[in-house]
Order: sequence, then structure tokens, then C-alpha cells
Amino acid sequence: MKQLIQHLGAGSIGILAITLVLFMIALFLKGFSKELLIEAAVFLVSVKIIMATYRNSLDSKLILTRLDTIEKLLNQHESDSPHGITWEKNDTNNHGGLS
Repeated sequence: MKQLIQHLGAGSIGILAITLVLFMIALFLKGFSKELLIEAAVFLVSVKIIMATYRNSLDSKLILTRLDTIEKLLNQHESDSPHGITWEKNDTNNHGGLS
């Protein structure tokens, strides 16, 4: 659960909880009707958006890990390069570049 909160954030989990509570209230107030199906659809859309956010967060973390690995490999080969290609840090966007 701690990892889920880290990737989603407290705001997303709060929205999910509020949506679930509102769905449960609608279930008891309206009964099983057409309006309840609309409420269920709204809830499912909220869940889908939060799931997409979670997956995006995991993918972003994986990409950053792979980029760090590439940067380390480029730095290792910097001294072995006969053409003088070096890896420099670009401070403006925190990504590197070849020069």
C-alpha cells in the first residue's frame, strides 16, 4: 500500500475514496436503476484514470533507470573513445547529451 501511495499520491487515492463513497450512497438512495449504472460508469472511469497514472509512474521510473545505465556506459567508454566523443550533463533539463 505504501508503494501505491508513493506512485499515485494521496490526492488520487482520496479522489478514489470519495468516488467510492458517493457510489455507495447512490446505491442506497437510488437502488438498482439506470442512474446507478451511470454512477458505476463514473466510478470505473475514475479507477481507470488512476490505474493509468500508476502505470505511467512505474514506466517513468523504469525509463529513468535505463537512462542512468546508458549514461554510466557512455561515461565508461568516454576515455576509450578515439574520436573524442564525450558525455556532458545538460543542467537545464537534467538530461545528458553527446558532444
